[in-house]
This record gives sequence, C-alpha cells and structure tokens, in this order.
Amino acid sequence: MTDGKYPRYCDVTHEGMWEGWCIADGAMYIKHMNDANAHAVDAGYANLEEAYDDDYMYYTDWFEIPKDEWHEPETSTK
Repeated sequence: MTDGKYPRYCDVTHEGMWEGWCIADGAMYIKHMNDANAHAVDAGYANLEEAYDDDYMYYTDWFEIPKDEWHEPETSTK
C-alpha cells in the first residue's frame, strides 16, 4: 500500500511511478513510453532512442527508495 505516496510522479499524467523515464538528470519524470517519445521529439530529437543515446533521458526504477523518502502528489495552486 502506498498511502497516496510514490517515489516519483509523472510530469505528464501526474500518476505515481515506480519506474519510468528520467529526463535531464531529474528535471522531469515520465511514466509512459509514448509520452517519453513525444517529449524527446519536442526536445528536438528524432525519437526516444536518439534522446537516450545522447544521455538526455534514461529509463530507471525507484523500487529501492525507502518509503520515508516517497512524495505526496503535488497539488495545484493555480
């Protein structure tokens, strides 16, 4: 049970994440491959593979993050 907390949250869908794409050393996280590919193209790469090869983004997991380091979902103040 996550108690509403996850190690990371997707910046596109705002879903909790156990694994996914890390963009620019943690500036952004993306859960789904199709969203990661779209972001890579928006960032000027031909595709996800090219962005990965350039070390702009990589796939990882956060299964080993201790529960006390998990985050609550961000709430919008807009």
